[in-house]
Amino acid sequence: MDEVEFLTDGSGQYAIPDVPVSHPPRLQIFKAGFVEFFEPIEGLIEPETEWNVGLRRGSAALITVRDRQSGAPIAGVELRREDRAPLGVTDALGQLELRVESGQEICLVASREGHVGLTWWCTIHDVEEAASIVLPMTAFGWVDVRVIDETGLLTPCAQVGAWFEDGRLGDEHPERSDDPEAGYPGQIRHTLAWDLASTTALEGTCTLPVHPSDDPQIVSATREDGSRARSVPFFVREPGARTRVVVTFLPVGSVEGVVRYNGEPMARALVTLTLVDGETLRVGSDHQGHYHAKDVPPGEVLVQLDQRNGNTRPAPQPVEVVAGATATQDIDWIEELVTMRGSVVCFDGSPAVGCHVRALRSNAYGWSESFTATTDETGAFSLQTRAGDPYTVSAKHEGVRIARDGVAPDDPSLELVLDASGWIRARFTDAEMNAPISLERGAEHTSIAWSTDAVDAYRWSLGSGKALPDDTFLLQVAARSPSSTASLCVHFADQGYRPTTVSGIALGATESEATPVEILLARGFEAKLSFQGPEPMTNERRGLRRWFVLREDQADFVRGPFPDRSGASNMRIGKVNMWLESPTLMNQMPGFDDPGVAHVSGLAPAGTPFARSRTTSPSSPSGSSCPKWIQRSRLHGASADREPRGCPSPPG
Repeated sequence: MDEVEFLTDGSGQYAIPDVPVSHPPRLQIFKAGFVEFFEPIEGLIEPETEWNVGLRRGSAALITVRDRQSGAPIAGVELRREDRAPLGVTDALGQLELRVESGQEICLVASREGHVGLTWWCTIHDVEEAASIVLPMTAFGWVDVRVIDETGLLTPCAQVGAWFEDGRLGDEHPERSDDPEAGYPGQIRHTLAWDLASTTALEGTCTLPVHPSDDPQIVSATREDGSRARSVPFFVREPGARTRVVVTFLPVGSVEGVVRYNGEPMARALVTLTLVDGETLRVGSDHQGHYHAKDVPPGEVLVQLDQRNGNTRPAPQPVEVVAGATATQDIDWIEELVTMRGSVVCFDGSPAVGCHVRALRSNAYGWSESFTATTDETGAFSLQTRAGDPYTVSAKHEGVRIARDGVAPDDPSLELVLDASGWIRARFTDAEMNAPISLERGAEHTSIAWSTDAVDAYRWSLGSGKALPDDTFLLQVAARSPSSTASLCVHFADQGYRPTTVSGIALGATESEATPVEILLARGFEAKLSFQGPEPMTNERRGLRRWFVLREDQADFVRGPFPDRSGASNMRIGKVNMWLESPTLMNQMPGFDDPGVAHVSGLAPAGTPFARSRTTSPSSPSGSSCPKWIQRSRLHGASADREPRGCPSPPG
């Protein structure tokens, strides 16, 4: 649907005819003295659909665009939103007025022919009368390019481009938010950005707009056959300045070969070629280990396998490249491997046939490597691993998984014993209304955790279970034996229910043998928290802190943070390693919708029991009886309509 402009009538009503049902429009509404409205219409379009809009009065924000060097106003600059919706064009004074709200973040995209494109994010706080925002734009410089082939003649090119030597496509100029001469209140951040200056040189010549800078930039050219010319450096320091560059295609050769690891072709290997002038060229190998580097300048080139997986790579190999010829240089990576042998058996002693086994090790820098194998008819397996640090070996069979840490790479007799498995079928019921509760799998604060004699702590299970049409939830768990019992800890915080734990649940040997267990869920409290201080509690100030709303008897249910994902932690939230008594405690992390204000739903009143895991929680680091990052705050205004009948008020 094309853009349609319309005016509201005397009663503020409007009508948009002939709107396609499958393509709901987006409304953009302007009125002097009001904040711009720009939102998509959600849902299906029915005949005579009504969509009411409320406009808000805002403060005037005067946008002024000036030349960065001279300070002169720039007229005719088109300003758009981040989604490219038009806002207007600056007048003869380089100005455009918008209406904004206090605390509103706006993104301005400025463009004008002959100037570097500008994207500016602006957050305005505490606007009373008006805000003045100055956007400094920079005029382009220019580089005239002539492209010469191997014979010295002008040659057409598919693409000629210019960019900074360090790979940037533009320049960044962050502004200080506390600069008194900036001419605007609040926090300001902006970034200058521009697209890759590139064009097609049909006759062997072209002119490129480039960003004026004291940093060196380079020009390169590519022909239709994929061959590339050598990059040529240049400088354009002033707006409007021009320079000339000649790019030449020199006679080149190529290098090819095969990468092998212990005699076998190595796919997706990255090969680095160090050229005569010190520049590098990287190519990858195909599924047969073959690599082919084109457009290599003549001379001695060093060919080397890139560092992969933190292991020692082969030494660089020199190869002589001749113009118009292909040099061959194979890469053989020989590394000693050791054999890990073991077996996987079921809880009753029978072999686990066809079980998937994996050995994994990693470090703190994100590097990891793994080796896999499948057990034979006797449950045995063997893995070719590398010498060095120990591995974590895991086995998974028919939905049951076991893992063991600290396994030596050359362990000759590793035995993994799988636990038994059973099935739980649960039906969730509102305790007050005696009505079934539908499971909202997409809800952010909905969780189900289970515990049996086979695990040390509650395990999260919402993702592995499945909701059935009869309003029951089916879940497979691990256990020491088929006669074991299980505990479920359920917390549907988004729906307003408190945490509920049911123990002694009998397991079914199969899905059909699992007897439905009714779990009654009582309503919890919704609390709002207010953080008072000289500055608002923003996302930036919270940083890597993790906040929980806990009762006094739950103080030891959350511990951390820990420096790594060791045995002392069982949960990683964002970038913070922690230990939680149950995964459902994550639902007691408050959500910060507004600066300084947070809320949490589904809280249980004081005195409500909370099931403990089979083992005790790990101890705190020495010298800290209570973690510093567990903040105690006063709860403000628990909503009365969410309070269960017959329950006391929540603690302060």
